[in-house]
Amino acid sequence: MAKAVDIPDEIYMRLHQQAQDRGITVAQLIAQLQEEAQRARLAAAIASLHAKGLLLTVAAHSGVTDFDPVSAEGVSLSEVVLRERR
Repeated sequence: MAKAVDIPDEIYMRLHQQAQDRGITVAQLIAQLQEEAQRARLAAAIASLHAKGLLLTVAAHSGVTDFDPVSAEGVSLSEVVLRERR
C-alpha cells in the first residue's frame, strides 16, 4: 500500500542523495534505515538488560564427554512417543 508523505524538500534531497549513493530507491533507503534503527534499538535493549544483570549470555554447549548410554529392554521411547501421537 503506497502512502504520500509530505516532508521538507531539504530532507527529501538528503534521502535522495543517500539512496543514489547506495544505488537504491528512496523507498528502499527508508526501509533500510528503518531496519537499521530497529536493530540498534534491539541491541541497546539487550545491552541494558545485560548491564542490569537481567539477561545472561549462555556459553556454547561443549557437549558431555563422560556420557554412557543405558540400554533398556522393550520398546524405545521414540517408538512410544510416535505411537502416542497416532
